[in-house]
Amino acid sequence: MKLFIAPLLSMILLVPSLSLAKKYTYEVSGLMCAACENKVKKTLNSVEGVKVVSVSSKTGKAVIEVKEGTDITSEKIQNKLKEEAGFSAKEIKTVKEKKS
Repeated sequence: MKLFIAPLLSMILLVPSLSLAKKYTYEVSGLMCAACENKVKKTLNSVEGVKVVSVSSKTGKAVIEVKEGTDITSEKIQNKLKEEAGFSAKEIKTVKEKKS
């Protein structure tokens, strides 16, 4: 019986780690250089619930992954970028991904 319970318990413990992560992609106006990238990245990382930020001046885009269960709106992200970093941003894509 112990041989059956151990694998079952490990499967149960792994299930909560499966979740839907939400990713937002923004087109950021004026994103021209590495200093701009760093400013945008620092600003976005300061938003509560943001898990991962990727910013590229080459593409002019910022991709944000938020923690599961976080209620972050596009407006909140856009306002934060405008007020604290001086950049305008337009959401171009939101994706929910299954993460393990």
